[in-house]
Amino acid sequence: MSESLVDNTNPAALLLHGPASRPLTTEPVDEIKFHHPGYKDGSGILFSLPRLDRSLTPPDGVRNGVHYGTALTACQIVANNAFHGYLATNREGSERVDPDLSRDHLLTKSDYWFIVPADGHSGPNPPPYPVVPSFRDWAFPHRDMPNWPRPKNPPGVDIDDSRCIVTRVGGLVNNCHLIPVADEKWFKANHMAQWYGKHRDINEKTNKITLRHDLHFALDAYMFAVVPKANNYVVHQLFATDSFEKEFASAFHNHIVLQPSEVIPEFLFARFARAILMLVKAFITQGGVRRNIVRLQAVDDEDYTTKTEWLSPEQLANQYSGGGTKSASPPKRKRNNGTLADNQQEYIGDDDNTNYQTDNNDSDTDRESRGRSRKRRRGSLDDMDGEWYDKNVAVLLEEGRGRSLKRRCDDSGT
Repeated sequence: MSESLVDNTNPAALLLHGPASRPLTTEPVDEIKFHHPGYKDGSGILFSLPRLDRSLTPPDGVRNGVHYGTALTACQIVANNAFHGYLATNREGSERVDPDLSRDHLLTKSDYWFIVPADGHSGPNPPPYPVVPSFRDWAFPHRDMPNWPRPKNPPGVDIDDSRCIVTRVGGLVNNCHLIPVADEKWFKANHMAQWYGKHRDINEKTNKITLRHDLHFALDAYMFAVVPKANNYVVHQLFATDSFEKEFASAFHNHIVLQPSEVIPEFLFARFARAILMLVKAFITQGGVRRNIVRLQAVDDEDYTTKTEWLSPEQLANQYSGGGTKSASPPKRKRNNGTLADNQQEYIGDDDNTNYQTDNNDSDTDRESRGRSRKRRRGSLDDMDGEWYDKNVAVLLEEGRGRSLKRRCDDSGT
């Protein structure tokens, strides 16, 4: 009797998976332009948003557009929290979008003008009204903020704050600041701690969401924000020109996020403003005309006020296109919205004297080395979203560099 062989498995029976399919992309989409009525057509585009939202409207079928509530709120933020402002389909503001329109309606025209009435009355202001040039110049609207409710998740759904709020994966995730540590000065100037107690700081978990690594990168690149739509919070993508951006849109745009109820909507709103104000950089720096802007100005160590002023094209370029310490934009932009790589950059503190762009695998929001050397500080790993990387990869790389250096010294006889 022959002896049977252990683990005599036919190799042909091994099951393999084929190569991954290429991700789906959205259909080619154009953008809706949002204009300032006080400037000529060539220099008046505040920003553009892609037509990624869809609705089924019988008998017309599927319609593509931009979520009305999201677009309107974005314009109001840019115009210094002008929440009494409205959208119109002409420069004069006479063809107003229906004020009773549901915020979940879609905008479908190619162009809209944001009109700011004088003193809350009908009719546009003598243009141009001032705009906010960057997030750090924006005053948080504590009393006037639109209604962004606390997150409420579907009943019976288990919410685990250690999982990505979009994909629900439990590994390869980061705890991401909504208002980043880089903007702690802005956080304090705007008294944001009042939303959860004066003795707490920017690192509280109510100011954090959990995201998979790639989604964290996309958030830092201002590719999307989390906004309310149809009684849920969803991913809203802010640009989709390149092929990989369209793939991202196909995978995540308008997907409902499941986040802990402890997350404070005021911080989600601030993060949305941060992304929108990045879209305005081309309007601020590339129009070639003087702009009327409004920005925060310190009164003392704790209080700030807003100041409205006109700046020349040269002043705007120096301060907001990468050459100045208050700049929040990269030196080069391909278009109004920028690519993901263009937008992935550092916010520079007021006491910095350099402006640089982050490496692709660094977060621009959650490093605590702002205003210091780019070298990571070894004493603060627990406070950094890249803790795992620093402990497990960066150390090995540094050790490897040390060995290579020693070899070169040995070989050279020095």
